[in-house]
Amino acid sequence: MSLRKLALVGATLYNSGVILLVFTNSIEPFFICVGLLQGAGIGFIYNVTYTILNEYFVQKRLFAFCVIQTLTGKPSCISINSIF
Repeated sequence: MSLRKLALVGATLYNSGVILLVFTNSIEPFFICVGLLQGAGIGFIYNVTYTILNEYFVQKRLFAFCVIQTLTGKPSCISINSIF
């Protein structure tokens, strides 16, 4: 399966978990939507992202991974600081 199709599968799983989460009224469907659907979707997207980075950047691979890791953690720090 191509990387684009895997990313599409991951996005579909994640978004179906978000949409189905609206209709939950107990804890069991909540765990299924968040734990299984959204978790599997994020897992697909995360792996595809780093595979694409590994294929695209050959010479500056370490720098690219450092930048991406920094950018994934920075928004959480900004949002926490803006709340408090």
